[in-house]
Amino acid sequence: MAQGKGRTVLVTGGTKGWGRAIVDRFADEGAELFINFAHDEQAADQLAEGLRARGVTAHLIQADMGAAEGIERMFAQLRDSTEHLDVVVHNAFHLTNANPLAATREQWMRAMEVGPLALMSIVQQAAPMLPESTGRIIATSSVATSRIFHATQGLGYFPMAAAKGALEVSVRFLATELAPREITVNAVAAAYIGTEGLLQAPQPFLDAIAKKTPYGRIPSAAEMAGIVMMLASPDAALTTGQVIVADGGFTLV
Repeated sequence: MAQGKGRTVLVTGGTKGWGRAIVDRFADEGAELFINFAHDEQAADQLAEGLRARGVTAHLIQADMGAAEGIERMFAQLRDSTEHLDVVVHNAFHLTNANPLAATREQWMRAMEVGPLALMSIVQQAAPMLPESTGRIIATSSVATSRIFHATQGLGYFPMAAAKGALEVSVRFLATELAPREITVNAVAAAYIGTEGLLQAPQPFLDAIAKKTPYGRIPSAAEMAGIVMMLASPDAALTTGQVIVADGGFTLV
């Protein structure tokens, strides 16, 4: 049986980029999907329409993961359809262009609220719905937690990088808390991903990233979704509290 067959999966930030690729992979394996999004209703509707045309059960939930009431509303809607979750993927994040000496408290807090604070609240709500031994929680992170991509440009990732760092710490604590139930909690840290947004950048910029990556190319969103699927699989039962770096070797050099 396919590893996603019959599973119930929640993906936050699931209508674009890496999140959409994750949704597509679970859809391929027959999961019932609860897909959270914040703003772009058109993109969400198009995604859901395509999934349903493939015979996938897809529920859209519009809610701001940076607000406690948004998370409460998401789970209230989710529980209207199911009392059970197998996999939770927290992919929603807030990217703001602010250097450390210029970042405002509001920018900092927004990144924290959508990142580690949302993860904590989501897991608190989801944990009672997850099965022992097979429950999976996965957060998406960034190698910006340990590496500044560019001497000046990378500084603009500061609020997100700091929030992702707190998210990775949260993963370790949550994994320890849920270990007696053998529910795993892990994160996947990416560098640049070939999403629709990134691929709109000037070609010289994309070429420079590819040249910097030992693989000689930018990993695709589908490839990055595969790492999430790996951690969601039965074979990852003993992997918990880990941050898996998947970047084609970008951070090796």
